[in-house]
Amino acid sequence: MKKIISLLLVSVIALGTIVNNNINNSTKKKVNYVHLDLAVNPKNMKAYVGLVDYVFVGTITEYIGNFDSNSNYMPFSKYKIEVLQNLKGNLTLNNTVEVKKYGGYDSSGNLVLIDGDTIVDFLPEVGKQYIFMAYGQEDGGLLLAELNGNVEYNNSQSISKKSTDSNDLISKYEDYISEEIKYERTRYKSNYSKN
Repeated sequence: MKKIISLLLVSVIALGTIVNNNINNSTKKKVNYVHLDLAVNPKNMKAYVGLVDYVFVGTITEYIGNFDSNSNYMPFSKYKIEVLQNLKGNLTLNNTVEVKKYGGYDSSGNLVLIDGDTIVDFLPEVGKQYIFMAYGQEDGGLLLAELNGNVEYNNSQSISKKSTDSNDLISKYEDYISEEIKYERTRYKSNYSKN
C-alpha cells in the first residue's frame, strides 16, 4: 500500500512539473529585433568612439525600469551606473549616473532589441561591470550607444589608467580613442560631467 501511495505521489509531482513547465513555456513572450543603420559602421570602433561623447567603465547598480513611449516605436530602459573609470569624457568618478538605453519591453510584454548587421544588442545586468559608450543629451542626461553601448568587462581584469596587456579590453578602447575618427554632430555635455 505504501509503495502504491509513493508511486502515486511521485506521478502527481512529475505531472505537476510537466504542466507547470508547459504553462511557463506558453507564457513566454517573443523577442522583436529592430534593425538599425547607423551613421557609422558599428564594427569600426575607431569611428564609433568618435561618434559618442563618453566612454567609461562602470557597474550597473540598479535597473530603474522600462519605459514604453507611445510616441516612439522603441521602448527604453533606465539604469543607474557607478562610474569607475573614464576613457573618454570626464564623468565624475565613483558617482552614480542615470542612463537611458534603447531596448526593453513593449506594452505587450515583448522584449525589443536593436540589431545592426551582425551585432545584436542586449540589456545589461545589475551587478555586472561594462565598458559603456554614451551620448550626452540636450537635457543633460546620458543615452547609451545603440550597439556596443555596453560591452561586458570582466571585473577581475585590472582597471588601470594605461594597461600594458595588449589583450586587455580597456587597452583596446584606449587605442580606439587615441585613433578615433571624429564624427561631426551636435554634441551635448552631460550633467554628470566634472567640467
